[in-house]
Amino acid sequence: MPFSENWSNYCCCLSADGRQLGIGGSSFVEIGGWVTWSVRDERRLHSGKTSGTHALAFSPDGKWLAVGSNYDLRVIDTATGQLYWDLSREGHRAPLHCLQFTKKSDFLISAAGDGMLRVWNMAKKEPQALFTFSSTEDYVRTHTQQYLDNWKRLAGKDVLPGGVNVYAHFADPIQDCYGISLSPDGNLLALALGTKTVKVLNLDNGKIIRSFLTDQAVNASVCFSKDGTLLAIGGGLENPTIEIWNARSGRRISTLKGHKNSILQLAISPDNQTLLSGGLVDGAFLWDLRDSTKKDFLHIENQTEAVGVGFFPNGETFYTLCHHPRTPVRFWNTRTGSEVAPSAAPSR
Repeated sequence: MPFSENWSNYCCCLSADGRQLGIGGSSFVEIGGWVTWSVRDERRLHSGKTSGTHALAFSPDGKWLAVGSNYDLRVIDTATGQLYWDLSREGHRAPLHCLQFTKKSDFLISAAGDGMLRVWNMAKKEPQALFTFSSTEDYVRTHTQQYLDNWKRLAGKDVLPGGVNVYAHFADPIQDCYGISLSPDGNLLALALGTKTVKVLNLDNGKIIRSFLTDQAVNASVCFSKDGTLLAIGGGLENPTIEIWNARSGRRISTLKGHKNSILQLAISPDNQTLLSGGLVDGAFLWDLRDSTKKDFLHIENQTEAVGVGFFPNGETFYTLCHHPRTPVRFWNTRTGSEVAPSAAPSR
């Protein structure tokens, strides 16, 4: 079946032009991996094996696919399917959670369960920045400190780890870096850290420039709108909400209720009128941001984790993917909520 694999799905991403889909996952029977598909002709393009793929991201220029798995991070050339850069031995010390390229595809941002957020220079193939966080988990604090101590030992002096250009440590305890979202200008990164507060990091100087204090027990996901005016924050645990904020003024606009448990995925349509959310147990919801109401569309069956949601470039079509093995990516009309063929999904 097109757009489906014989594993439990963990992640899904769409290229900026809407022409390629990436799917990642793992299985108890077989080793995990990643696959890219051509959307229009439903053709399988390239694939690779990993210890279990948890995060994927296409570069905006379409040249690369970043693949994050258990302790491994690799960048794939999308034209050939071959390895461009292997960061597995010089990067994170825990499974990868989040990957995103900057606007010009010049840097890759990665976050993992080791309390570290890293920025990689794609042209020079070298680390650009490293940000570390204090954690409520003992093992995260231990792994992060061991990593920093090891760099200092190898260098023989107190230097920046790995030769990075920007380094910062943030003392406020966090649970983990569950979600990241880059502003359209590529300078600011919103961080969902499993606390009540979403922090916005300036990547150029390594400083937290803004904090959004939510009414949620914890935050589990975050998403900037395409024009940078809105910031959506998804809550975690039971009875979660989605808070919509004015990203520039810091004013909360609305609160959306309806999911039964943690909200793991968020996407805002290009016209800022529609929000797509993916839950841990109740699939994908579509929301009308003009009147803050949930549309009557539940696009994945109940008791299903939505591992991938997103809009195509013009916003007329969106996709969803659930966790279940051999379940395909499904495509939907944003206006009507009806399922459509992949060929109906317009590219840019």
